[in-house]
Amino acid sequence: MTLEHIVFLLTLLPIPILVYLAKRNTEIEDEFGGKTYGRFAVGISAAATGNSGFIMTGAVGLGYAYGVQWILLPLSWLIGDLIFWKYGPKKLNSYCSKNNLSNVVEVISGKGRKPSSYLFIFTLIFVITLLSAYISSQWLAGAKIITGFVDIESELAIVLFGGFVSAYCIVGKYRGSVYTDLYQGLLMLIVTTLSLYLVFSLDNTIQTELDDSFYSITGSMSSISVLFFIFGYLTASIGFGFGQLQVTSRYISAKDPVEAESARWIYIFFLQYTWIGMTLFGVILRQKSFQVIDPEAALIPFFHENAGAILTGVAVAGIFAAIASTVDSIIISITNLIKSKSTSFIKSPKFVEPLIIFSIAIVTVGFSIQSNSSVFSIALISISMIGGVLAGPIVIRLYDFKHTDWSLFISIVISCIGCVMWRVNGLSSIINEAVIGISLSFIANYFAYLSIATKNENQGTKGEIE
Repeated sequence: MTLEHIVFLLTLLPIPILVYLAKRNTEIEDEFGGKTYGRFAVGISAAATGNSGFIMTGAVGLGYAYGVQWILLPLSWLIGDLIFWKYGPKKLNSYCSKNNLSNVVEVISGKGRKPSSYLFIFTLIFVITLLSAYISSQWLAGAKIITGFVDIESELAIVLFGGFVSAYCIVGKYRGSVYTDLYQGLLMLIVTTLSLYLVFSLDNTIQTELDDSFYSITGSMSSISVLFFIFGYLTASIGFGFGQLQVTSRYISAKDPVEAESARWIYIFFLQYTWIGMTLFGVILRQKSFQVIDPEAALIPFFHENAGAILTGVAVAGIFAAIASTVDSIIISITNLIKSKSTSFIKSPKFVEPLIIFSIAIVTVGFSIQSNSSVFSIALISISMIGGVLAGPIVIRLYDFKHTDWSLFISIVISCIGCVMWRVNGLSSIINEAVIGISLSFIANYFAYLSIATKNENQGTKGEIE
């Protein structure tokens, strides 16, 4: 075992310690551990959870391969975040507290008032499918890092990563996820700062001659393409804010709506600094002629050559933490979502929870081993689809637009079909499918509601109009 391996293990040592402390401090057996957090914990945990391994792998790869134009992605995301934070977290926390709801799937299905089983089941299956794909992208990101650090096969790296994260999910539960997010978020900030410092300090007189478009924020895109790009991804950002189960749980778990809203700038700073920072790192790395086979795995060979054993060990732990903070939150969120429906007829919740966690891990690990896709492509499809399909119905419920359970169900089905067709036909390269999905969900709900209202009026009944 080398020095960098020892440093790596020591840097990760606080994670099991924090999980143990979380287990001891969770007095209330609910998925929020008593809601005893502050705005710093809410903001950092939400950002670290939303950040994912994409920032340390996919963002680097995009910057390295395509240049400065991919900084436009987090900047577009920022616009969407500013809109979402004005209307989202405070309303989510208030609505869920008032109606005794714990996640956005329950918001859609109306659990707590008159729950719709078919809405819950359909949304549950949709969310689990897409989030499982997202988890698989994180296992792939982890494998890219671990195989560049330790001489093992990619398949074994994925299995080991999956086993480690699943184990501490079982022990720490929701509070453990929040506690470890704080430490993992700190590691991400350290790695981003180190990466930028080292790459700007890199003494390399042989620099790659690149097209002017590589250094342009708009790349080779036309003006209309830039507008579509910005609008598409700011919409995806809003969809992400409302629809991502593992992130919205942070806002819902805040003590009150004011605390949820107060985490805004902590979240935004963390996300923008790490995302833009790692994209810029990829750009400078390419410009300074640092050669890599896989741009998404560029961090480890760079640190090997330019940082020494101690900093390399810290960097690998930070990348590992970035991936783990997302995966553990998703697994815990899915587990709590399934338990909320299953424990009513299964007598042993303690047996159910580990079973669900390991089942998720086995399925997603198996999928990632078989996948040949990039981290960026899988993560982006999952995020865009979830946001495009769920954000509309969630907003309709939260702001009490006219709807029925059936109109919401129809809106989800129509927007899902629309998003899939848009991407299958290659149109997502023009504008992100979240724009199409969210638009279709509002339109479909409106006309479905009118149809149901007209039918009920003709029959002389009120129906279930809400």
